[in-house]
Amino acid sequence: ACLALLGFLCWLRRRRQIRKEASAIRYRQDAEAQQSAVELLDALLDSPPSEISKYAQQVVQILKDFPDKAAVQHRGWLAVEAVCRADRAQAAKIQALGAVPVLLASLEEHRRVRQVQKAGLAALSCLSKAARQQIFDQGGIPNVVAAMAKFRRDGDVQLGGAMALGGLCVASDACAISAAKYGGINVMTSALERHAKRPDVLIAVSETLALIASTRKEDILQRMMPALPPLRALLAQHADAGTRESEVVLRSLRKLEDQLLGSAKEKPTLTDDDDWSEVGTPRQNAQKSVVKAAQDEAKQ
Repeated sequence: ACLALLGFLCWLRRRRQIRKEASAIRYRQDAEAQQSAVELLDALLDSPPSEISKYAQQVVQILKDFPDKAAVQHRGWLAVEAVCRADRAQAAKIQALGAVPVLLASLEEHRRVRQVQKAGLAALSCLSKAARQQIFDQGGIPNVVAAMAKFRRDGDVQLGGAMALGGLCVASDACAISAAKYGGINVMTSALERHAKRPDVLIAVSETLALIASTRKEDILQRMMPALPPLRALLAQHADAGTRESEVVLRSLRKLEDQLLGSAKEKPTLTDDDDWSEVGTPRQNAQKSVVKAAQDEAKQ
């Protein structure tokens, strides 16, 4: 009996040792795979736009393989944005590859990771036209608003969020009403005040708020009235500037004012991706973004 017990204990100890060794091997393999994915994405981000667009399928697969790795998600969504900007037709392909649920899950999973939110919202804004219905159906709008609320002081997050909401609200009262329902009006009104020195944010936010106001829903218009004082202050500020940049900002601010006061003659139109070009937001330098993310991760 003693020998049997001793044998059982030896077997149990050996079994635990084997499991521990197997776990260590899996961890090393996972770490190596993650590093390989990061290196591949970095290489893609340094490639010419024409080359990046060839690897849409590989990028989406990497994002699916490492949903819990913030470093991979950050670089992956930067790559998705780069693919879409290099060739707008790629947005539909990326949607077909199953990127939308992965993106929405990434925004939710990494809610506290600023770099993932920035890159994810920028990618979502590129997909908002091609995948509007899917994003709406899968809860994308409250997800975007939550990201904007989390990082109210970050102009890039506000810009990406406003552009994503704007792309969804174009020609869709359902999306505009949903954006208002989940707090989009409040976060974007706040963005007008907090980021008064960011013309790109002002334009994106004003255009999107104008789209929401164009639904002409009385309750929505009432909730938007607090935006009038900061809006008028911005109008006065940019009217005196006299620069080309200020003229573009003024056009968007006045469009919002007309919608709020009910003097707009027609619904605002933003039916093509090129209409966002006046926002003046070229894709941020990918390498700088990657370096910043690495620094943030090191601090954590």
